[in-house]
Amino acid sequence: FPSHGTLPQLQELFINLFVNACGAMDGKNGDREKFIDISTHILEQDNISTLRIQISDNGHGISSTIESEIFNPFFTTKPSEKGTGLGLSICYGIVKSHGGDIHISMAHNAGACFEITLPLYGQAREGSVP
Repeated sequence: FPSHGTLPQLQELFINLFVNACGAMDGKNGDREKFIDISTHILEQDNISTLRIQISDNGHGISSTIESEIFNPFFTTKPSEKGTGLGLSICYGIVKSHGGDIHISMAHNAGACFEITLPLYGQAREGSVP
């Protein structure tokens, strides 16, 4: 990634996603093991290399009725003392500013799965911030 500000932004992105995953598993699993699964893949298409990162948990998942709103600023399903609704909005902004995409789906274990795609260094998409 080309810019010096990238590492702190990516740290914030992943911390936000991990905190949300942990929150989604609070009180849900009882004695069942809680987990966050992280996988990475490098994709090659049309001579462009892209990093795909998938982060999934076995929490309560995200209802399809709110899926389209989760990246909106101040949208939250948490009580006011638990969150501001800015975490996923910030994640969205960070990913987009690096020329990437972020999507949500249900994980195979009924939790949430975030899929992030980012162009590799020197291959940023048109309109992204270097």
